[in-house]
Amino acid sequence: MIKAKYPNLIALEDEEFTRSYSQFRILKATAWAVAVAGAAGRTGVANTMIMSVFTRIREIAILRVNGFSQAQIGGVIFGESAVVSVFGALTGSWLEAAFSTR
Repeated sequence: MIKAKYPNLIALEDEEFTRSYSQFRILKATAWAVAVAGAAGRTGVANTMIMSVFTRIREIAILRVNGFSQAQIGGVIFGESAVVSVFGALTGSWLEAAFSTR
């Protein structure tokens, strides 16, 4: 009955299942590592941008006095954040390519 309903179904023997299960565990661990690294990267960028804003309060005040809107100042800050993020991603990719062993 099952064979008729699922003609392409194959059953794994113990050794094959163990091998495929261990590969799944490695994949799962890698996914967690990537997620943690991504969270650490986002936290680092957020921290850098918050410190940038706090250290440049006077500059932001001067921009406001000169007629910049809050949206324009926010655009400057978010634009700077995007540039820092892209630069960090490119640098990390370059370092990985330079030092990876194949």
